[in-house]
Parts: sequence; C-alpha cells; structure tokens
Amino acid sequence: MPSRLRVRPIANLADGEHGDVIGVAHRHRATIQSRLTGRDCVWWRVVVLRGALTTDFLGMPQRRWDLVATVTGGVLFALRDASGTCGVDLETGTVNVQLPACATLEFRGGRGITEAAEAIMESLDIPAPDRDDGIWRLEETLVAEGDRMRVMGLPRRLELEGPQELDYRASVPTWFVLDGWGDDLVVVAP
Repeated sequence: MPSRLRVRPIANLADGEHGDVIGVAHRHRATIQSRLTGRDCVWWRVVVLRGALTTDFLGMPQRRWDLVATVTGGVLFALRDASGTCGVDLETGTVNVQLPACATLEFRGGRGITEAAEAIMESLDIPAPDRDDGIWRLEETLVAEGDRMRVMGLPRRLELEGPQELDYRASVPTWFVLDGWGDDLVVVAP
C-alpha cells in the first residue's frame, strides 16, 4: 500500500478509493473469545512457533524460532472516529495485521502447556509426542473493544440488512467496509 496516504476522517471514505483511517474498535453485533487466553475480542491471531537450539557463526548457542502455523478468528466490527463509523473485516482477503502480541505462552517438553494451548495444537494436527518434545511458543494478538488502530485499505460499500445500531449519527443502511477483498488491508498501531 502506498505510504503517501493521508489519514482522513472515516466519513470521507469513498468507494474504490484507498482509505487510511484511525479509529476505535467497537462490536458490530457480537464479540468472540480469543483461543489462547479466552479474552473477549472482535479478532484474534495465535502464532505457533517451535524453538530450535542452534549456534551462531562464533559457535555460541542461540535459540531460533520456526513458524509452525498461524490461526485466526474474527467477526466484522465497527471502527469509529469523531466523524462516523465504518466496518472492518480482518477475515476476508489479504490482511496484514501489524499489532504486537498481547500474550505469550512458552512451554518445554509438555510442561506448562494450558488446556487452550493443547486444543490449538490438536486443531493443527500436531501430534502429542511432538507437543511433549521440544520448546514451543504461542503468541496471541487480538483486537478488543476500545482498541485504537490505524487501518489502510480499499473500502467497499456494503448494504446492511435489518435494523442497525452502528452509529447514532448514521441514518442510512449503507456503510463502508475495509477488508482485504479488493486490495491488501494493513492494520497498525496509530
């Protein structure tokens, strides 16, 4: 995405024109629970890493983390600023969320693994002997209600069905959704 984008109010988003907005996340219809910590949120990601002991060019031991898998979950949520509201969908298309991990769990040889971490590993078909051998790290990132973020992407107009409570200022059943459908969506801390 071009870095020359200027942050603008959500009310100024236009269909098919790259948008760069800063706002606060709010639930649209519901929240979900993150897989690792069980916190209420509108989107979560868990990165599963396996540790390996290696040596550097001087022969000194060091730990390397290899990516095993990334799993995500989320629901459409509202992003608000003083001018209005738009929708954000981090589960559609190509999405690059560059927010820091908020929880990390590390375990070795099966010791210290939580039930939630074990369920994640099982859902990824990582066999129990592998879970019980080696060093593992699970990193969870999430977007909770009230989180402030910068979202850059290509908005598209979405017709809403039924009664909506997106924004007290909204009087039309149409709003813009930022997702990775038409172009990459980038989410960063403001």
